[in-house]
Amino acid sequence: MRHRIIIIVALIMLVTACGDDATTGRTGGAEFTGTFDTGPGFGPGEISFVLDDTGDRIVSAVIDPALNEFTCPTGVTISGGGLTGTYTPGIAIQGNSFDNGTWSGTFDSSTEAHGSYDLQEAFDCPYLVTWAATSE
Repeated sequence: MRHRIIIIVALIMLVTACGDDATTGRTGGAEFTGTFDTGPGFGPGEISFVLDDTGDRIVSAVIDPALNEFTCPTGVTISGGGLTGTYTPGIAIQGNSFDNGTWSGTFDSSTEAHGSYDLQEAFDCPYLVTWAATSE
């Protein structure tokens, strides 16, 4: 009986030590697709990204917030501004979140995520455009 209790306690500790990433259920190779919020001069735009075979990294992304004569808080008007990227070894997902400096996000569940795209680096514009995406 004592041996069984020790094994059960050890299993509970192992599951607890695995942390959030082990319990999210993200599917390796999953593709998330969605849109950006809309506002004056931007949106709805599109976002899509693909996870690696373990579901722990983002290996490619297409981001297009559909900027169309968006007036930045600094007064500059910008259009365009999407990016397409392949990431090796990938953008790490830690604690159900990721951030590569230009875009970031949080996984709300195994099939839903939301985040933002920072216009600062590409346009010197201090503004975040938000997005939401899902996976089947």
